[in-house]
Amino acid sequence: MAHFLVIGMNSFGRNLARDLLARGHEVVVVDRDVDRINRIRYDVPDAVRFDATDRDALEAFDVKRFDHVVVCMGHLFEAAERATLALIDVGARAVTNLATTRGRRDILRAIGADRVVAPGLDLARNLAVVLSEKEIISFVYLDRSQGIAELALSRHLNLTREWPELLGPGTRTIGIRRAGRRDEETPIECSELTGVVLEAGDRIVAFGPPELIAERARKLGL
Repeated sequence: MAHFLVIGMNSFGRNLARDLLARGHEVVVVDRDVDRINRIRYDVPDAVRFDATDRDALEAFDVKRFDHVVVCMGHLFEAAERATLALIDVGARAVTNLATTRGRRDILRAIGADRVVAPGLDLARNLAVVLSEKEIISFVYLDRSQGIAELALSRHLNLTREWPELLGPGTRTIGIRRAGRRDEETPIECSELTGVVLEAGDRIVAFGPPELIAERARKLGL
């Protein structure tokens, strides 16, 4: 169990705090808006109102006791920048920040944030693959050029013992997802699938460059 401080109760901050708490961690949330603090207390009781850009307030709050501080103020960049600098100055152990643009991400990294996430940029990049490659129905980049794709089958398919190499060199099939239920309720099966019969609507989960995955899927008529 870790001890987290989450600063900024926008939608991202609220959901992050709830999920961390649900995973069994200790979570304290901070925002300078009293209404946001009052709303989040229903889910995260340890909620404190103060201005996290105030170095003296952070020092008095003893941020060094937290294992990790997450600054969720991406759209208020100047405030996020000041809060990050103040956190580093008062000795925060680790600081993760939220950015809305590449330029802001680079600045936050340069001033000392240990990690900067840009969910909007990542979501846009992933969505661009889905909109461009009709064979791919969901995609998540794991690095600059490769990621995890889901392909919905249009026909019956019997997986042979070479099923990991189904899409050819440069890719790897890592699992399947059965059709019939909502995605979040249907687990991905990643165990040995030799001889498994798939039906139209079932999905193949593969790793590799999205363009290559889509090209191979087209050639195989999946």
